[in-house]
Amino acid sequence: MPPAIRAFDRLADQYDALCAGDIMTMMRRRTHERMARRFPPGSRILEIGCGTGLDTGFLASMGAHVVAADPSARMLDRTRARLRATNNMAHLIRCGAEELDQHLGPATFEGIVSNFGALNCVEDLGQVASLARDRLVPGGWVMLGLLTRTCAWEIARGLLRGRPREAFRRLGVRPMIDLDGIEVPAYYHRVGDVLAVFGASFVVGRAEGLGVFVPPSRCEDRWRRLPSAVRRAACRTEASLGPWFPFNRLGDYVFLELHRDSRRSGAGRA
Repeated sequence: MPPAIRAFDRLADQYDALCAGDIMTMMRRRTHERMARRFPPGSRILEIGCGTGLDTGFLASMGAHVVAADPSARMLDRTRARLRATNNMAHLIRCGAEELDQHLGPATFEGIVSNFGALNCVEDLGQVASLARDRLVPGGWVMLGLLTRTCAWEIARGLLRGRPREAFRRLGVRPMIDLDGIEVPAYYHRVGDVLAVFGASFVVGRAEGLGVFVPPSRCEDRWRRLPSAVRRAACRTEASLGPWFPFNRLGDYVFLELHRDSRRSGAGRA
């Protein structure tokens, strides 16, 4: 079994607690606001790497018809339990991004979503891009939440602590992440490389930085000790400047929205 699947099977029961802090809650709320803008009720949405169903449940509650995939059986068990508890429904598939196409039959979608680093476990996004070209209807949206290569908070923290390897770990040849004691390879995709892989029929609707002025979620304890006025100011600043270059490249994550438009001959800029 690949290390990423073993790690997420092991993390499944505690994953929701890890995502329950103020920082992750704020970040997820911002991505949900963007999804709600793009996907009207009744939209058919494919979710890649659904985890415990935090986004699956939200999309289903909006009235979307969701097909959600994840290679971790334990994560899918948590998603099923979440959907039952909220009286929502989705079709769940146990598989990774690379095998997903063969499980979909003739289905097409108005949206393809993969949030909070699920695709940072995938080295080559070519198959995901091919899936989008084949399955996404004209006018549809791809929404990707990806860990960035240059997290300003992480770089500053590492340098201040005299740990340059920690500061620039995401730029390494084969960076690894420790997930509950299991070393998992991570792939920090450049936004430009993502756009090149998806090709000319996709244009950028928005690229927003998450965790630019607000620290990464692992700093939750220190974040909560800050005065509430400072936290509110950081959140307001991030909401205002996060969608703009260069700030949208300097967060813990970038939330990238790509629009399928067959009339355009080139990719957009962000």
